[in-house]
Amino acid sequence: MQRPENAGAAREVEVGLRRLDGVSWAEVNAPTGRVVVAFDGERAEIADLVAVIEAIEEAHGLAAECFPPGQPDHPGDVEPLHRQLCAIGADVGGLGLSLVGRLAGSNPLLSGVASVVSLVDATPVLRRPLESGLGPAAADLVLAVGNAVAQGLAQGPLGLVVDIVSRGLVLDELTARRRLWEQDPSLDEPALVRKLEDRAASGP
Repeated sequence: MQRPENAGAAREVEVGLRRLDGVSWAEVNAPTGRVVVAFDGERAEIADLVAVIEAIEEAHGLAAECFPPGQPDHPGDVEPLHRQLCAIGADVGGLGLSLVGRLAGSNPLLSGVASVVSLVDATPVLRRPLESGLGPAAADLVLAVGNAVAQGLAQGPLGLVVDIVSRGLVLDELTARRRLWEQDPSLDEPALVRKLEDRAASGP
């Protein structure tokens, strides 16, 4: 949707969604590649909205398109926060696993083997097949959990502590961005939502 040549597809998305029973309005926000929709959840379901968008993507040859590589997470999404919390939880679990191993005097996994996960995470050529199969976000989470388990079994607590601190900083940044996005009236998407809600409330 960010590309000018897809403006026609964006208009079709808006028109197609507005035709659905239960949809009050729909507006494409091209810079973010999103569409904002107000709908009655008892008359229309998410699956209905997705089906309309998928059909238009197919018609315009856009079905295989993804968000641009390196595009920052949308500040309105909660999924990036959840992924960081899951990764931190995995690191904490890895620390516990490491402690249990030390107390038991057992080291079931060599540190060299554990470093393979970190190597895959840091090497684009090795990471790319995982991303193509799962998507970048899911691949990041899988590698984070895998690294936590591997480091825990290898009794490498230092790396886990560093990762917890690093992800804690990322989580703080994501939270601040989300707070700004929700509170700043100058940002486009929240302003768009309020404008269209006012328009729907006032009638035609």
